[in-house]
Amino acid sequence: MHHTLQDVISRKSSVVAVMDANDTLDQAAARMTGLDVGAMIVLCGGGFVGVLSDRDVLKCVAEGKRLADVLVVEALPSETVVAEVDTSVRDAIDLMKRHRRRHLPVLAGGAPAGIVSLGDLLHFVADDLGGYVTELLTYIHGPYTTTETYLSHAVPE
Repeated sequence: MHHTLQDVISRKSSVVAVMDANDTLDQAAARMTGLDVGAMIVLCGGGFVGVLSDRDVLKCVAEGKRLADVLVVEALPSETVVAEVDTSVRDAIDLMKRHRRRHLPVLAGGAPAGIVSLGDLLHFVADDLGGYVTELLTYIHGPYTTTETYLSHAVPE
């Protein structure tokens, strides 16, 4: 089945974590920590500007900058890689690998629809594969309730 980033986003929280481009990095770090996220979408005047990740904050720390003195917009990577909600999961993974990104902002007509991480995509693909395995086992061996039930019948003691 051809899954899109919209499918991945719909399994996540409906809240899109955002911050303002003119927030300071100490504010951004506190917000990211409070929400337990590794990246947030950055807006300026309500429009999408980019994505700030924990690595962007850490880079400023390593450069000796005071987080209270640096605006989020100043710490953003020079290149912002984005995808649309109709991007396939496979294409999103390829895009993230090619650009060495762990987080990918997802837009719907230019507006932020969410953000997906490599971990989100891994869990989605793993869940999807688990469903296919169960379907194949049911087709081949009959309707067992779980893979474990099948394995308990298939493996002699």
